[in-house]
Amino acid sequence: MPSSDGSAGGGADTGTPSGGADAGGATGDGAAGDSGPAGAEGGAPTPVAVCGTSMLTGPGTAPAGAVSVSPGASTIQSAISGHPAGTTYYLTAGTYSIGNSIDPQNGDTFIGAPGAIIDGSGSQQVAFGLNDHATGVTLEYLTIQHFTGPQNNGIVNQGQGATWTIQYNTIENNPDTMGGADGIMIGDGDMVRYNCLTGNGQTGISADGAKNFTVDHNEVSMNAVGYEAKYNCGCSGGMKFFTSTGGTITNNWIHDNGSVGLWVDTNNSFYLIEGNVIETSEDEAIMYEISYNAVIRNNVLSGNGISGNASTSDFPEPAIYVSESGGYDAGAAVVMGGVDVNGVLLITGNTLLDNADGVVLYQNATRCCGTKDGCTSCSGGTSPLYMEIDADGNQRWNTQNVTVSSNTFTYDSSGTCTADSSKNQYCSVQAMFSTTQAIDQAIAFHQNNLFKDNTYSGPWMFLTPDQSSALITPSAWQAAPYDQDTGSTFH
Repeated sequence: MPSSDGSAGGGADTGTPSGGADAGGATGDGAAGDSGPAGAEGGAPTPVAVCGTSMLTGPGTAPAGAVSVSPGASTIQSAISGHPAGTTYYLTAGTYSIGNSIDPQNGDTFIGAPGAIIDGSGSQQVAFGLNDHATGVTLEYLTIQHFTGPQNNGIVNQGQGATWTIQYNTIENNPDTMGGADGIMIGDGDMVRYNCLTGNGQTGISADGAKNFTVDHNEVSMNAVGYEAKYNCGCSGGMKFFTSTGGTITNNWIHDNGSVGLWVDTNNSFYLIEGNVIETSEDEAIMYEISYNAVIRNNVLSGNGISGNASTSDFPEPAIYVSESGGYDAGAAVVMGGVDVNGVLLITGNTLLDNADGVVLYQNATRCCGTKDGCTSCSGGTSPLYMEIDADGNQRWNTQNVTVSSNTFTYDSSGTCTADSSKNQYCSVQAMFSTTQAIDQAIAFHQNNLFKDNTYSGPWMFLTPDQSSALITPSAWQAAPYDQDTGSTFH
């Protein structure tokens, strides 16, 4: 679907978690501290459940040296005020109905006993870190629920404190009553792993301006359900990232979310998106929009976009949507997942199963800064990274230097809909196109976008170079003048 211009208004511990929980409760390679793709070695990733598993159960007794805190409206903040930075707090079982946000000090750790619940009572906006910029904070084994707030409001780490470790928590049922509810906001160097994020109003996880963070082995489900229909903001989904760089998004199970499963939007760069299983998103599984230089590798994407009315839409509903994005020269090598991602957007090794469509490379011809050719937008008056100047003097975000290789695309023609050469339907379609002649020629022939060495099963058709073009067959897609998908096989 054409996207909205939505915008968001010390190293983490990588060892065994504190407490006595079964951190190895995940299946496959989902053990604590493992940074490899989920699932069997050498195979496609498989879902690793977090919600409701024993790995979320905290220790039954306080760790040595910890300060024990019992339920009450202000007991946690009172304890923080009475102790130095770097204290460990053990929250005993019960419900903490806090009156205001909990604001930690640098290096504080909060560990929940089995049954420790932080509850916003349907009126509080933030659980941890509203105005606080403490660094090195750790949150473990807590259930955080029933918070609400304005749009783009983070329930945990609203202040985007740096080097936080947020792990083994359940962050759930934080609705959009006041327009918001992002489960977690990410800061520089944060580690977010093995959390259950479900039923949050706007997103499960979000960031705006964060650097060099990791989101690994989380289960992210049922977030943003109905949110876009209500607000039409282009700002929701399972995960949503703005203006951030150096994001490592690995091994997560992202399923049944409203809007997009994983949305990287506006001025993001240098991402590794690997080993995730993304299923039954309302719209796209992965969207990389006005963002640059990434590896999208070895993910399994299944059943996405089907509920987004792809069978009647006049625009494809891709599993992976690249919009005004690609590879740009940032001047220096940056290695993500063993690949130098400077100057390239690489989509490789992914398994796509019965999504509405496959990979779509799109460039909106009027989404640029200038006065000619209908250029009207400059993202709120600011110039994002890597805009290029065309022959008419307009600054553009080009979809360029994208390689789509060694992926497997499977579509069962008995599914929700089938490809229609009259273009009334877009299902099982790959696309590379724009909306005006000059730009559609550029994206199709002059911007180094390449499909190759892929495997296709099902009735796949192709759309290029213009949205008004008729769908073409695989043989036409492989032949001149397009010369795409060399080395690919079709079944």
